[in-house]
Amino acid sequence: NVASSSEDSSESPATETSDTTTTTTQQVVLVTAGEASTFVVLGDGSLWASGSNYSGQLGDGTTTDLSTFKKIDDGPVTNIESYGSTTYFIKQDQTLWGMGSNIKGVPSTATKIPTQIVNPNAPQYSTGYIGLAVGSNHAVFSKSDGKLYGLGDSTSGQLGFDENMPSP
Repeated sequence: NVASSSEDSSESPATETSDTTTTTTQQVVLVTAGEASTFVVLGDGSLWASGSNYSGQLGDGTTTDLSTFKKIDDGPVTNIESYGSTTYFIKQDQTLWGMGSNIKGVPSTATKIPTQIVNPNAPQYSTGYIGLAVGSNHAVFSKSDGKLYGLGDSTSGQLGFDENMPSP
């Protein structure tokens, strides 16, 4: 459970006196941690976050740290990864989303809210995501077509080719 409350026995997240104090009895199905931050996905697919938020990496639209979990996105989220102050997640419709700092060309575009990663010049890269991994200066994503895509720094060959790849 993200948090527990003897007064709340419902299966959906409940908000108490402020939007940063939360209680729920739902089970955590996915978890990842960034730099001093934690992200969980509950059984209903909703995304929750707590911790350090200096780059807006928690996705709540602020840079204010959260000491309790706060709902960030209704989802449903099926996969999530975080590294440092950048977090990516995949929704059930196989779209890719990011939030946090822009690390060496990884285009979460320093956003403080979850933002869909879309290349307007190549709409075929906008859906079909099923897996992801985030490194210190790059991220890689697998798609339902069996192909691997990457973003960010490739100076050490971490994206599998010799050039930087600024967008999917």
